[in-house]
Amino acid sequence: MFSNYVNCYLIEVDNGYVMIDTGMPDKRQGIEKEIENFGCYPGKLKLIILTHGDFDHDGNAAYFRKRYGAKIVMHPNDVDMFEHGDMF
Repeated sequence: MFSNYVNCYLIEVDNGYVMIDTGMPDKRQGIEKEIENFGCYPGKLKLIILTHGDFDHDGNAAYFRKRYGAKIVMHPNDVDMFEHGDMF
């Protein structure tokens, strides 16, 4: 999937889907439409992998976690950026 700013990947696995990066919040509606076009509905997204803590990669992570029930993983050095919204 492409969110017009950053690549988001949806990978089908045995028990559902894994998403790599989540795109920017202003692209959420289009990304979510593509996710569901692939058959990924709430409960099927198992894991979100964030490659790093920039808003264009993690901007929808909290929303997708809540809506789809997915767990989020990222490098521990980027956790503060994600939790506090401080990209610097």
